[in-house]
Amino acid sequence: MSRNPIPVVLAVAGALLVAACSPSAGAADRPPDGPTPAATATASALAAPSGPAPAAAVVADPSAEPVATVLVPDVGVLPRSMTYGILSWTVTDAAITNQDPAAFVAGSDGPPTPATSLIVDFEIRNDSPHVGFVTTTSRLVAALPGGTTVVGKDLGRPSAAPESTVESRYAFDVPAETTFEDVTLRFEDPGREPSLDLPLSGAAPDVETDGTTKIGVTKAIGIPGIDMRWTVGTLLTGRDWPLPVGFKGGTRVSGARAETGHRWVGIVARVDVGRCDCKGGVLDQSGSARLVVDGSPFTAEAADSSKAIMNASTFSDVMLVFDIPADATRAVLQVGPLEEPAQQTAFDLALD
Repeated sequence: MSRNPIPVVLAVAGALLVAACSPSAGAADRPPDGPTPAATATASALAAPSGPAPAAAVVADPSAEPVATVLVPDVGVLPRSMTYGILSWTVTDAAITNQDPAAFVAGSDGPPTPATSLIVDFEIRNDSPHVGFVTTTSRLVAALPGGTTVVGKDLGRPSAAPESTVESRYAFDVPAETTFEDVTLRFEDPGREPSLDLPLSGAAPDVETDGTTKIGVTKAIGIPGIDMRWTVGTLLTGRDWPLPVGFKGGTRVSGARAETGHRWVGIVARVDVGRCDCKGGVLDQSGSARLVVDGSPFTAEAADSSKAIMNASTFSDVMLVFDIPADATRAVLQVGPLEEPAQQTAFDLALD
């Protein structure tokens, strides 16, 4: 009787199945003792939230494009003005923005930049009929909280002819959180008296002006054989150049501002000559006029006469500008030949 082959076949099949399921089989398909790919996927799917992430967990997209920002002063703050170096500076527009100051146009967004700038637009008026400015550039600073000052860059640099109006723009690098309540403008040229402060918020401050005093005192000059009388009509004092004389060829803004600790004194006078035994004429004595302060004589920084050499029955309009210490309260104007003190006349002047 022959042996039944079925048990042998089943034994062989069982051995093969055990070999296939042993740890050594398929070792290249997964890490030893680790979960199967199917099990990992299943675990991840179970751990993932079923809804959107909470708002606090959302991270800003670092690839998002930057946006142009513009901050402007409160309504009614502008325009406002200040004076410096005889020029009138009127702020007509201002902005704090991350746009390019040189290309910025109010009401139109341009490409943003990494920096934040304070932009100030000026209308600059030169009322003098005589003094011209080769450039209106001056050291303008923005005072920020904590004592920080930022020097502005003059992007326009225009000149200003007599009796003209020009426009210019200054730009300042400021922190991104700067507001107009933080900003005060001030001119600070080295070695010169600073301007008054001009805030860009709140009420506008008073504009600095020179003091003007009517004198109206007439005295004779004791030159033998000549009937000469000087009348001091007006006295001007201040930190800005007071009269339309001097600066032949023009000046910079700082040149028309008093030095630190000093101020200008302007004198407007009239010289009348009646009888004159003076063949060839006589000098109106403006060239020898001196201002004596606390015993120290000061010669004029600039002088102008409508008729420097005079004859009988003529007159001359005279303007003089002196540079004196700011704390002086009185001065004496001496008029007459320097080499002949007995022929000189003195005008006692109170300086406000």
